[in-house]
Amino acid sequence: PPPRISVVRSESGEWSVSDIFSSTSPAAMSWGPFLLRSLASDRTVIENGLLRVDDRRSRTKHVVERFNLTVEDFRLSGVFGFDLSFDNVSSMGGRDISTSWQARGLADLAFLDPAGVQVVAPKLTVTVDGLRIDGSAGLRGLRDPELDLTLSLPEVTRARWLKYFPKAPDLSLPQSSWKGKVRFDRDDGRLTINGLEVKAGPLAVSGGGIINLSSSSASGPS
Repeated sequence: PPPRISVVRSESGEWSVSDIFSSTSPAAMSWGPFLLRSLASDRTVIENGLLRVDDRRSRTKHVVERFNLTVEDFRLSGVFGFDLSFDNVSSMGGRDISTSWQARGLADLAFLDPAGVQVVAPKLTVTVDGLRIDGSAGLRGLRDPELDLTLSLPEVTRARWLKYFPKAPDLSLPQSSWKGKVRFDRDDGRLTINGLEVKAGPLAVSGGGIINLSSSSASGPS
C-alpha cells in the first residue's frame, strides 16, 4: 500500500517525530542506515504517498498528496538521479493555497551532512492555484541554504493578487522571467538576494538586497 504519514507539532513546539529529527549531526542520524537499506537499489519507486502536517503552534495545516518519487542509483554520498512530483494544500490565515510540484534532476546527500547536501533540478514546474511557473533550481546546503532560481511566469492579473491580499494593488504583470540567487543565514536570520534579474514586457530590472527576518528592518533592492 502507498505510504501514509501524519505529523503534528504541538502548541509548545514539539513535533511528533522529534525523536527522529532530534539532531542534524550525521553521526546521530540513526535513520541513515535504514534509509540506505530501503532505497539502495538500481531504481526505487514510491507512488501515491500522503503526508499530513498539523502545525498547531503556527495554526497552519499542510497536506501533501499524490507523492511520487523515482530514485536512480540511490546512495548516501555521491550523485544520484530523481524524479519527483506531488500536490500540496496549505491552510494559512483562513485561506487554502493549492500547489503542484514536478522536479527532475540530480542530488548528493553528502552522507547526510546538512552543509554538504546539493540538489540540482534543471526541470522544475510549480502550479499555484492554476498558475503555472516553469524553470530550474539549484540548492546547496541545508543549514545555511543557497538557492539559484530561474523562473518563467505567465501574466498575473489583479484578480490573482486578490486571492491572497485583501488590499491588492490595481496591477497586472505581463509574462515575465526571473533569475537570481538567494542565501539564508540561519544565525543572523538574514535573507540575501544577489544577481536578481527581472524581465517583463519592455521592462528589465536588476538588483539585490538583504531582508532581516529576525526583525521588521530590511534593506531594499539596490
